[in-house]
Order: sequence, then structure tokens, then C-alpha cells
Amino acid sequence: MKAVQVIGYEKAIYTDVPVPVPEADELLVRVRRVGVCHSDVAVFRQELGVYRTGGASLPIIPGHEWAGEVVEVGAQVEGFEVGERVTGECGMGCERCSLCQQGLHNICPDRVETGVFSRDGAYAEYMCVPYQHAHHLYDLSFQEGALVEPATVGIWIARRATIGSGSRVAVFGTGAVGLMATQMAKTFGADLVVAVGRQPFKLNLAKDMGADKVINLREQPLMDAINEAADGEGFNVVIEASGAPEVLTMALRAAAPRALVVVTGVFEGELQTIDLNTIMPKELTVIGSLGGPTVFDEAIDMVRQGEIRVMPLNTHTFPLSMGPEALTLVAQGRPDLVKIHLDCTVD
Repeated sequence: MKAVQVIGYEKAIYTDVPVPVPEADELLVRVRRVGVCHSDVAVFRQELGVYRTGGASLPIIPGHEWAGEVVEVGAQVEGFEVGERVTGECGMGCERCSLCQQGLHNICPDRVETGVFSRDGAYAEYMCVPYQHAHHLYDLSFQEGALVEPATVGIWIARRATIGSGSRVAVFGTGAVGLMATQMAKTFGADLVVAVGRQPFKLNLAKDMGADKVINLREQPLMDAINEAADGEGFNVVIEASGAPEVLTMALRAAAPRALVVVTGVFEGELQTIDLNTIMPKELTVIGSLGGPTVFDEAIDMVRQGEIRVMPLNTHTFPLSMGPEALTLVAQGRPDLVKIHLDCTVD
């Protein structure tokens, strides 16, 4: 089969590899669509700590935002049949530890992550997925299905931040995660949602997806814009979704006293220059949010019912053969690019 492999620092190839053989508890899925995520770029650039410490190695087939159809089921698989449309989770835990028993396989210390480390992903014609981590897409299109995973990330952020009535939310970052967090904050009932970024195209998209106001950091000083946008009342929830250290410092400074700051961006390297002296004087609570465990079916239902919109995220679509070029484009960044999809239907 055809697949894209990351084989070295900023080096990916489109090549032939064997079709994977499913284990007894796995589905063999023909991949139809897969999204190019900044986590894929972190693999492409070897920025993740698990690679720097030797806990994972190359080559790997990236891709964890996918949709496809079942073509084979293992002998122990329950609840899935050939021909059904499915998507699947990224983080897969050991299933034995206390975290996994709570459904928190996303932070299991012994987890693997599909297309990120220790398990091949969906930049390929076919992939295997344990049925316990697969989810029915029902009547969703493959395009919508490949956007479910980013939706789960947004839901999980909203849950972690306990967003609801009375929440005044600022979202720093207007990539796919920031845009989904913006939409979910509004969907979950926040009184005010403000998107903060630098690209007019993406800020306009944030408005379209639910932001009450937007702040362009290129046009006015941060704190002046924050005070104006929040009517002087400040934000009790601040979400950092950019992965840039200087933006995290901005997020901490924008937070009101006793606010909750959610960090969900992927940062390059381990040591960062961040103004930590903003945390103690305001008694801020800073938490992390990783992935979207336990909420895949909820996300699928919300998309099916029209409660949330995911299609605007998919701004570009390339054939699978252009996977290496897509990784480079996302790494470089473009003002009109939010989410590239790879069409994995190879003629």
C-alpha cells in the first residue's frame, strides 16, 4: 500500500509499505481522509520529548485525525462490521493502571499514540485500530469524520475549564484547536468569548465559529485590547492554544485574578521563557489539557445534530502523495491555512 513515513528530521517520504495485518481485537480500516495536525509537525521536526529521550523512534506513519471504512474485523472484535464508517482515538493506554480505569488513557504513562509515537497512523491507504478505541461515524461524511478528533479536543478543553454560564473566555491561538475551543466555549454557554491572534483570515473564521469579539495582536497592545474586549471585567478562563512561549506569557497576563488558565498548545523544547511571576500575585490556576478521551461519541453526536460546525476548519485538501509537502506547509505556516486534509483514496 501507499503511505507517508517520517524517516528523519524534517524528512518524510511517500512510499510503499505492507498492508498491516489486524490482531484479533483490531479493525483493518481503509483510510479515506486524514488531517495534518501540528502534532504531526512536532513528529516531523522531532520536537516531542518522547523522541528526544529515546522513548520513541522513527520511521513512523503519522496521522491521528482520520476517517475510513472497516474492511476486516478481528476474531475478538465486537460491535463493528465490514463496510461501516469509523474514526478512532489517538492515545491508547495500558488499560490496567488507575488512569486507564478512569478512561484517562490520554495520560497513561505507558500509552502509545497513533501516528505520534510507537504506533503507525493514518497517512496511508490502510491502518489497524483496536476496536475499543474505534467509534462509529454513522452517516457523517469522511470529511466530517476526519474532523471529529479536533472537535473532541475542544470539548475536553471546555470540560477541563468547566465552561458554562458566567464564563468569560479568552482563547489565544486561531489554529484548529483554538477555533474549536472558541466554538465549544460558546456552545457550552460562556457569556463572552474572545479570540486572540494575528491573522485576519483566521480571526474572521473565529467570529464565524462563535467568537463574540476578536483581538488582532498586530493592531493594538494586548492589555489595552483585553481591557476593551472584556469591558474591564477580565477573563476568568484563558485558553492557550498556540504553543508559543511568548503567547503563554500573554495569556497569563490577560487572566483575571483567580482565573483558570488552560494550556493545550504543543511547545517546542522543554525549557521555555515564560513570565511565571504573573501566577502567584493573581492566584491563578494553571492546568493542562491533552486530547479528548471519553468524548468521541459526544463529539460525533454534536456534529450529526448540527450543534457544532467542523467543516470550516478544512481549508485545503491534497492527495496522499503530497503528504510530505503538506507537513512542510503546516510547519511553515500560512495565513489562510487552518487544516489540510489528505485524501487517501489512491488510484
